[in-house]
Amino acid sequence: MPKNQRIGYRGQLIPKRYRIPLLKGLNECCEYLSGNFNIKSMVEVGCYTGESTVVFANCFKEATIYAVDIWRKKLSNVEELFDARVRWHTNIEKIKQPSVMASKRFEDSSLDFVYIDGNHSYSSVRQDILKWLPKIKKDGVIGGHDFHYEGVAGAVQANLGPPVQVFQDTSWVIPCAKILKPPRFY
Repeated sequence: MPKNQRIGYRGQLIPKRYRIPLLKGLNECCEYLSGNFNIKSMVEVGCYTGESTVVFANCFKEATIYAVDIWRKKLSNVEELFDARVRWHTNIEKIKQPSVMASKRFEDSSLDFVYIDGNHSYSSVRQDILKWLPKIKKDGVIGGHDFHYEGVAGAVQANLGPPVQVFQDTSWVIPCAKILKPPRFY
């Protein structure tokens, strides 16, 4: 692979010039979280090659980062890239399961932060919100990525209300205390 490219969503090559805003935005999100919350445990739903997982691990060095993904075989070496990228980070715990199934591993009110970046359809994002929100402490925060996708924005706004902040990389965050529309769990 040429030096100025990396593997992106669905295995396509992404030129390096597009990579900077993505990481910058995620770093801005981490700075916001570090300045406003005490993150000791978090879940990242949808980790792909682990680039954002490593950003979280570096930002929240004292936290346990639970990396949840299914790492499908048809996406060739994506799981191998994830494993290679995170291998030196002792605060990352890999969970190879679908999001809903993985949520059952956690007690209610046990997490400080959940970052949703799995399937971007409205129904999948809504399902992730419904399954993971009870796992977050009352003074915690829920967030995710790709707020510019219609399914993501629609599910977030319909079930939680508007984000408190949307960052350059389209990461979004809502402190649990500021959720305007508690979702109905049915």
